[in-house]
Amino acid sequence: MDMTHTFFVYGTLRKNLRLHFNMTDMNAKYIAEGKLSNVSLYDVGTYPALCFDSSTGGDVVGELYGGDDGLLLRLDEVEGCYPNDPSNSLYRREELEICKEDGTKVMAWCYVFNQDVSSYPRIDSGNYKLYLTGIAMPHIFFVYGTLRKNLRLHFNMT
Repeated sequence: MDMTHTFFVYGTLRKNLRLHFNMTDMNAKYIAEGKLSNVSLYDVGTYPALCFDSSTGGDVVGELYGGDDGLLLRLDEVEGCYPNDPSNSLYRREELEICKEDGTKVMAWCYVFNQDVSSYPRIDSGNYKLYLTGIAMPHIFFVYGTLRKNLRLHFNMT
């Protein structure tokens, strides 16, 4: 497979997240973990938005993949990126310098949100997977005394 392009994915295209099948369907080759600096990540609903932010920017973590022109076209479609019509694009595709986990740097295509994020919550960790874990984590209680199963007040725990 031709690995003409390198991609940095930080949201739903990452391993074990809901749109990762696009990477596997197009035979993308995993390269390494990576991070992009001086940017911010926002929760805009069912996906994250990466934006340049010099005032509060930090690091955003993600994964690097290699792929061909077919993957480039697929990801443009998934991200609502129209290179010939950027004003109507949800995301812009930009080639940015990504720091790999071993400290080396590589240029990779990255999708940058092309809309206003001022009304959305910032993902302070810069890690969408970690953020999802925090949202979806159930509360776990240690129960003792009369709240235990088959005892007088157990009905309060169901």
